[in-house]
Amino acid sequence: MADADSQRCVNALLNGITQRLYYGNTEITEEFLKNELYAEMTQDEFRALHDKMRSLLKSIASADMDQAQLEAFLTAQTRKQGGSGVTPEQAAALARFWKAHRTRVRESLLSQSRWEPGLRGLKWRVDLHTSASRGQVSNSPVALVELELGRSGESSEFVCLEFDEQKVNLVLKKMAELQESIDSLDRCYTGGKGIFKMNSNWKTTKVLGLMMLANFLIYIVVEVSRSYGQGRDTYSRRKLTPKTFWKKPEVNPAFWNREQDRLDDIYYLTTLQNGSKAPNGLRGIPHRLNATSHCKPDIRVTTDIEDFKSLPQRFQDFLLYMRCRSYPLITDAHNVCSEPPYLLLAVKSIAPHFDRRQAIRESWGRAGILNGRRIVTVFLLGKTDPTDHFPDMSDMVKHEAELYGDVLQWDYRDSFFNLTLKEVLFLEWFGTHCASAKYVFKGDDDVFVNTLHILAYLGNFTVPKTQDLFIGDVITNAGPHRTRHLKYYIPESVFRGTYPPYAGGGGYLYSGNLGLRLRTISRLVTLYPIDDVYTGMCLKRLGLVPEKHMGFKTFDIEEKHRENPCAYKTLILVHPRSPQDMIKIWSWINDPKAKCYIAPTSDTKRHKKN
Repeated sequence: MADADSQRCVNALLNGITQRLYYGNTEITEEFLKNELYAEMTQDEFRALHDKMRSLLKSIASADMDQAQLEAFLTAQTRKQGGSGVTPEQAAALARFWKAHRTRVRESLLSQSRWEPGLRGLKWRVDLHTSASRGQVSNSPVALVELELGRSGESSEFVCLEFDEQKVNLVLKKMAELQESIDSLDRCYTGGKGIFKMNSNWKTTKVLGLMMLANFLIYIVVEVSRSYGQGRDTYSRRKLTPKTFWKKPEVNPAFWNREQDRLDDIYYLTTLQNGSKAPNGLRGIPHRLNATSHCKPDIRVTTDIEDFKSLPQRFQDFLLYMRCRSYPLITDAHNVCSEPPYLLLAVKSIAPHFDRRQAIRESWGRAGILNGRRIVTVFLLGKTDPTDHFPDMSDMVKHEAELYGDVLQWDYRDSFFNLTLKEVLFLEWFGTHCASAKYVFKGDDDVFVNTLHILAYLGNFTVPKTQDLFIGDVITNAGPHRTRHLKYYIPESVFRGTYPPYAGGGGYLYSGNLGLRLRTISRLVTLYPIDDVYTGMCLKRLGLVPEKHMGFKTFDIEEKHRENPCAYKTLILVHPRSPQDMIKIWSWINDPKAKCYIAPTSDTKRHKKN
């Protein structure tokens, strides 16, 4: 194994041990680390390496070694003969790891030293054969204490402590001071002229005082051991750890859920190999989880999904290519973001919808300067497949792209279930070619968008306050439809669970900063056949929730208001609208003669003045 690979594996092993030992992540098992990092080793060889690294790490952490102490400790370890020592490469990895993780491990140790486990037993021994008996001050251990800790119904943790005569005297002095304080209170309440008599309350007070004394003793023992025991190891039959924050369920019978669990495992391991940093893109994530180029059908799904052959054809097609998420860009919008746009309009379309794209170019998606802000529009296309009975329009799309320079077309089959693929391909393009855009609107080609109102809305905020901006027509408390004939039907064999909050795919608005984060996190979320839900999953992975905005009307407005120009003044999006409607409504809201006012009978309806 090359030196660089060896260093990465040692670092990942230390990360895994730390996750389990100090951060309470019980999912990182010895077997998991062996299979992912040292598959070529025998079980005995790996256990020896694992136990050695674990012991060294515990020694370093229990002593909270500084740089000088760590250097001396590791130098001594490298000089040991046989298998008990460490190689210079391992020592270097330990030094780098401790430098990066010392603060967090210390915080974890402090949080675990709350003494929530009860004290089940205490054993001690004093060594009388010390140099102190000859009138000299000794720093050698003279007292040994073993604490047995544990909660009811759980195995015990045994902690062995040792300290010298000077530290023992310090403990005894502190105990004597506490005892004297308790005795003085006793005399105050029971002595003198008999004004105060001992009652049940006083007995309770004294018992509490004695309990405080016992707890203080334990505290002093631990603190003395921590300050003295540099380089000394504690031993434990069972490490008590807090419950993990996110505990995975049992293996899920649904294919998507299993794929996501596998992706999480690989991502976590990749994170370990890179320290605390998230991996750069898909580097380190195996091909079997996320193919980064054209790939052949994933035949394993035909056996991994019991009812695969009975699924609708669209599901079979999606599942066979679900791992594939990188396709070549066959038509690019060169230099469309050469000047940083304030607002990027990304419109999902398909090749035959030229009339919709043209209507958008002539209305709400007109590129250029609008109210002092630069607007850029791009149309997102895949390839129409003859098997879907589309006519061949490749030459027309090529001509359109050359004419307007705003078409992005990838070499994949444009279908309903591949809208999610279109989403991740756009995010990759955005991060590479248009990352300077402050805001992004992404929507369908059959909506009307009030670009003027978007600019007015965004003008109310400073950019730092909109870093997490994501607004749309948000749907909550939703789940997959199980009725087979519905458009959004999802079989139980594919996905189980509920959906996170998500914005309807007619359109939504988010910050450019968030778009870059969505690009990164999308690599860690398995493709899902419904693009709106997939984006909601990515937001949830980021710890964000989309915000509902009443200006998004993805299910249209009341019929009686549809021909009222003023009804569109304060809206952001209306769905659906034809190409003719787009041009007509755009002319309405840009008409300087049109005057709208708030009707006296309602503060929400707007009407046009005669």
